[in-house]
Amino acid sequence: MLNQSKELLDAVFAPIKLSSEFPVSELDHTIRAETPIEAHVHDCLEIGYCVSGSGIFLVENKILSFRAGDAVIINHRELHTMKGSPGANTDWYFLNLAPVPLLAPCVREDEAWLETECLSGADFSNILASEHHGELCSLIAAIIEEIRERKPGFHSVVRAQVWELMVRLHRLAPQQVNNEFAPGPVERKKLGQITPAIRHITRHYQENVTMETLARKCGCSVSNFRKVFHAATGYSPQDYLKRLRLEAVIAMLRHTNDEIISIALRAGYQTLSNFNRQFRAQYGMSPREWRNLHQ
Repeated sequence: MLNQSKELLDAVFAPIKLSSEFPVSELDHTIRAETPIEAHVHDCLEIGYCVSGSGIFLVENKILSFRAGDAVIINHRELHTMKGSPGANTDWYFLNLAPVPLLAPCVREDEAWLETECLSGADFSNILASEHHGELCSLIAAIIEEIRERKPGFHSVVRAQVWELMVRLHRLAPQQVNNEFAPGPVERKKLGQITPAIRHITRHYQENVTMETLARKCGCSVSNFRKVFHAATGYSPQDYLKRLRLEAVIAMLRHTNDEIISIALRAGYQTLSNFNRQFRAQYGMSPREWRNLHQ
């Protein structure tokens, strides 16, 4: 894993040191503004719970919106980063753990429910939206609360909760992982090549992002950049930027009561007509209809 991560330009391999007796990390309570963190990969399972705010997670080639009450699951293989909505902070609790050694005292190591490989890939949504997966989000919040309070017997409670979590996550995971864009050595190298462009898009998607700028940051021609970008993500740079903007819009529609035109402008759309056209093409309804349906 360490050698694989070195192929990623500017990506960080962030190993987590866990106790052998109770392989669960300390809580990471993080309040972040809209500036994204550097993309990184862990060597264990990461879970998180959003207390407040909204924004987007970028996990490999997936762009996923979140809001308060949502949870996140990221395994040991997926490169990821996070960005809050424009002009606002987002408040998260994160926790890292190793399911197999954690549950070794009470569960066989070869138990299929402990496998985390299936919790990744194009068909697995790392964000658990509270309106669809409320019980799972509450379970992750409860695990975090047990670690935070550290009451007598919390080790046993957390083991029971993690066992339930793993079984429930496997019920959500695709029966057969779609490896169409799973990051093999070649794709991982290409993903590393375009990391500077991904970082620039993530930080500046509200602005006019040109292909020339992105290609220059990656040190290649525009034509070659387009080919490498599509090979690494499965999307053209223009489509990736459009998806990022639309997911940012979704996060703000779910989390705020701001006027739709204000949200569109903050997400980088210059005209309301263009925004409405792209939104309807993606979601089959107007932004107002989507908000009324999901709030």
